[in-house]
Amino acid sequence: MKAMRKLMTIGALVAVASGLAACGQTPATRMATGAFVGAGAGALGAWAYDEDPGKAAVVGAGIGALGGLMTPPGTFDNHYPWGS
Repeated sequence: MKAMRKLMTIGALVAVASGLAACGQTPATRMATGAFVGAGAGALGAWAYDEDPGKAAVVGAGIGALGGLMTPPGTFDNHYPWGS
């Protein structure tokens, strides 16, 4: 039951975070949001597998920042499911 609760928590947080990944009009804001999402994903993954969340958050932040930097401006504009 504990594993199922972890899986549901991770699934919910990933769903919310994926809507926020690489948001921003400038490379710096896309890097920052990518880093935040990556750090959270790394920490959650480590927590789920009983590893060190701190180290995983640092690695995830680096990967997320790189992803945010590589995302071109306007990639996700006007693609929101609620139509705005």
